[in-house]
Amino acid sequence: MRRSSAAIDLMEGVVFGAIALAVLLYSRSLSGILGLSMSPGLFPAVSAVALLFVSVLLIAEGARAGKAGPRMTSGEGASSASGADGSAQGSAAGVSPSETMDWKGIVIVFVTSLIYVWLIPRISFTWASVLYLFAFLYEMGERRWTMMAVVALGSPWVLYFIFSVLLKVALP
Repeated sequence: MRRSSAAIDLMEGVVFGAIALAVLLYSRSLSGILGLSMSPGLFPAVSAVALLFVSVLLIAEGARAGKAGPRMTSGEGASSASGADGSAQGSAAGVSPSETMDWKGIVIVFVTSLIYVWLIPRISFTWASVLYLFAFLYEMGERRWTMMAVVALGSPWVLYFIFSVLLKVALP
């Protein structure tokens, strides 16, 4: 029996909320000399608060949807997803999630991520990120080379400027 998506939202909200609280507690131990404003724990703390906020929203959505009645997840209720001729209109009706996953894409992204981690100490964070973003965007289906160039070149250099120049934080 599959769980309703409301129950899944509730479970995910609780799990992500617990992770957010753990990161928030840990980030308090990363104190700096000048207090929280320049502490290495500032970014994890802000990220944890954002994750906690989203977790609360997810829990609220799951609770609201649970009161409205169970919703069907993909793969349930093939009869309600069939057309007048009896053919299934839903692409995932009666198909398990493992059959509809793009395993080739998952493996490509995983291997590309490993190569990215390996490249960072060799060619710097910025240039490794440029290569990674080009490969990742291409794998995700982006074929507009100008868009790929703007995102792949712009994002790492904006991050470099923010962290290295403005915040004086060394990047790997």
